[in-house]
Amino acid sequence: MPIMTLTEPDKGWAWIILVASFVEHCIAGFSLYSIGLFHIIFLDRFREDITLTSWISAIFLCLLSLTGPLASYCIGRWGCRVTMIMGSLLLTTSVIITAFVQHIALAFLFFGVFAGIGVGFLYTTGYIVIAFNFEKKRNIATGIAVAGCGIGPFVLSPIYQMIHHEYGYNGFFLLFGGLSLNACVVGAVLRPSRLEVSSRIARTKKEHWIKLVVNVI
Repeated sequence: MPIMTLTEPDKGWAWIILVASFVEHCIAGFSLYSIGLFHIIFLDRFREDITLTSWISAIFLCLLSLTGPLASYCIGRWGCRVTMIMGSLLLTTSVIITAFVQHIALAFLFFGVFAGIGVGFLYTTGYIVIAFNFEKKRNIATGIAVAGCGIGPFVLSPIYQMIHHEYGYNGFFLLFGGLSLNACVVGAVLRPSRLEVSSRIARTKKEHWIKLVVNVI
């Protein structure tokens, strides 16, 4: 990879990446902190017991949190850009399929499991990419990026509530899928930084030595 394509910490393109991370946090924050809105929509859709329906949200939040180690591994292996796009595509696909499911069990699978994993990829990448692109100003950059978690649901929740009122269950999730797809655009601007590439090189060297020792043994 040419050195000229790498982003230097705290300079130039790093601030574009900060904006991208902020947008990603808006999308992920809406998914996480508007979970009550999703719960009401699922209740209206499936007409099931409130406790059973709440498991959709519970599975979603559980998988979102548990995905952190897997997302971190993917970042170490393929970088922040690929991991962000993977999460966006998984979330978008899962949400669009959720728009057409007829049984609550499928909502458990596609929204609870797959969408939860997708948002987990976005969340983890959004944090780590800041650490890779900022050193001296990492604290303020992290604060700005994470602010998206509050601004996202504050702005998007009432908008999507109106969307549900106007277009119903299917329209709500189709448009949410369109919103989720924007994270692909966000991921595309996550140019590798010098710190990220150095981390991946160090990881590769470590794996090489481990394999060498194992082969000797």
